[in-house]
Amino acid sequence: MKNSLYCYIQKLSPAIKEIIKFALVGGLGALTNLTIYTLLVAHSDLLKFDMPEDFVITSIALELLLASTICFFIAASQNYFLNEKWTFNTRRSNKVNLFRYRKFLFFSFLSLLVNLSVLYLVLKAVENNFSSDRIAIESYLLIIPQVCGILAGMFLNFTLSKLVTFKN
Repeated sequence: MKNSLYCYIQKLSPAIKEIIKFALVGGLGALTNLTIYTLLVAHSDLLKFDMPEDFVITSIALELLLASTICFFIAASQNYFLNEKWTFNTRRSNKVNLFRYRKFLFFSFLSLLVNLSVLYLVLKAVENNFSSDRIAIESYLLIIPQVCGILAGMFLNFTLSKLVTFKN
């Protein structure tokens, strides 16, 4: 089985291998993102905001947006280094290409805007299911908007990574 899988992978085109590697790195980034996000939400006293009742964004939404931003940049940095070295094989030395890293983070920030917009829109769409009491919100429900945001941002991120950041 192992030999046949290895042989099958070796027969794939370089473009398909690149997409598979990007997906694996992205999957690890998503796992990192969701793990940190879950830990931050579970310890939400670190992110607590007291907002006026008439404020447009609820304190819960603001906490989730902040948690999402923190874990996104940690996962984006992880993804940069893995994509640079393994997926696109553009790292030629042990030195970090700061220009490329800044470009990647800028494009990741654009993806973050997509991520946060989707997260917020999904949160608003299901707002009737959420209580204003933080304790009444089930943790697993808070993952759904984050997963939707990650998927939406992923498409933009791959396109910009392939065509601009890691362009050979």
